[in-house]
Amino acid sequence: MIKAVIFDMDGTLVDTEPIYHQTNAAVYDHLGVNVNTELYESFVGIDSKRKWSIIKEIGNLSQPLDELMALSKRYKVDALSEQAVLVFPGIPDLIEELLSKDIHIALASSSNWQIIDLNLKKTGLDKYFDKKVSGEDIANGKPAPDIFLAAAQLLPCTPKECMVIEDSKNGILGALAAGMTAVAHKDANSKQDLSMSHLIINSYAQENRRRLLELLG
Repeated sequence: MIKAVIFDMDGTLVDTEPIYHQTNAAVYDHLGVNVNTELYESFVGIDSKRKWSIIKEIGNLSQPLDELMALSKRYKVDALSEQAVLVFPGIPDLIEELLSKDIHIALASSSNWQIIDLNLKKTGLDKYFDKKVSGEDIANGKPAPDIFLAAAQLLPCTPKECMVIEDSKNGILGALAAGMTAVAHKDANSKQDLSMSHLIINSYAQENRRRLLELLG
């Protein structure tokens, strides 16, 4: 029986991927790095350190890794501060439905703390998430299970009693590696292979929320 739901943030709770696509393109252009579509898709869900280690190597960049990560973070924070951050329709309803069933919730995002706090505050979702883990907190990012296991430790339940909602292949693999039930949110623009999930939904409409809640047991 599922006692807790662990949410990813970007692409799962909030529709930030279009914003990140713009900022990533701007950073890559600034650095003179070519990141093709296949490589770009492989970055979805992974932590910043791993992502920029790969880009630094393939782009033969001379800048220190910390400098590259700080540059990317600055572009994202500026964009998120200036633009509206939208919650996927149905998310507040889903969260309220989970809480009404005494299901615990937590957040497990590969993003850094500044971006997590900014997104949650701008959308008002911060009132729901006092249990949260950032990619900055763990040694191994997704698809390793570390971030989900860390989130489970904040909750009164075992990994097997947790459900993860994710939008990335890396996140789903991490959830499965943690021994958790994995639900994939795949919107119309997603190119991620999420076929290994226990359930795939394309929105949080009422029927999809019903299907998700049925998995709770």
